[in-house]
Amino acid sequence: DREHPADRVLKDELRRAKDLAPDNAAWLSRAVFSYYRWKGWLPTRREPTKPMLVSDVLEAVRLAEKFVLKPGSFADEELVSRVAPEWISREVEITPALARAWQREPTLWLRCRPGQTETVQAELRDCAPDALPDSLRYAASRDLFSTELFHAGAFEIQDIASQAVSVLAAPKPGETWWDACAGEGGKTLHLSALMQNKGLIWASDRAEWRLKNLKRRAARATLSAGPIARRRSRGNQRPESARRHPRRGPVGGAHEDSWETSTWDIMAGLCFFILFPFSTA
Repeated sequence: DREHPADRVLKDELRRAKDLAPDNAAWLSRAVFSYYRWKGWLPTRREPTKPMLVSDVLEAVRLAEKFVLKPGSFADEELVSRVAPEWISREVEITPALARAWQREPTLWLRCRPGQTETVQAELRDCAPDALPDSLRYAASRDLFSTELFHAGAFEIQDIASQAVSVLAAPKPGETWWDACAGEGGKTLHLSALMQNKGLIWASDRAEWRLKNLKRRAARATLSAGPIARRRSRGNQRPESARRHPRRGPVGGAHEDSWETSTWDIMAGLCFFILFPFSTA
């Protein structure tokens, strides 16, 4: 459900399994995502038992490995018809190229703190720079969350498309920005880095737990963050606090704002990431 997305549940379960070796944790993570990626090839089960689920997961892993080694063994028609639920094909034209892109395991991208890219690349190895500033493509399977560089805030794991949003926004030091659907703050932190930690960023999201994770990430990135506030908002309104106090808070700070809503208001309308620059005059 909305408050318990699958990736977060998986992350929490793996974190609790303290005796699980990193390699085994990585395999389980790939297995779970393979199950959902290849679900269209698995039997439809009304009440699956545990052995059935284990069998399905193993079959999904086998299909994923086969696709990596022999992608041509999957016909275009097969991929297009099975890659997604039927309702998606009514909304989006699923081409063979799109279906094959969906079935590939995603590339792991890193976003380094400005000035740390060469250090991160040298220590982690298996990294290659890309077109965006401070971005690295990571090609190994090491548990990056356990590295000293990660805990020191030298890099974040962030998809390249997500990184591109902040680069295209081109924020300047001293400006005030509103990250309207902040989630756990990947773009919020990137905006702050591009602003050289000089200015003010308002971060809002419907899920308060995401903002709490953002606050922890901000601390690791050595940013100061104000307290989480809960306010109501209707229509196309900016947060009242951002409108009335555009300069409050520490320079370079990331402030969080969360709304309690009973109707589809502004946060429901901003289902895609939108950035609004506010005048600081």
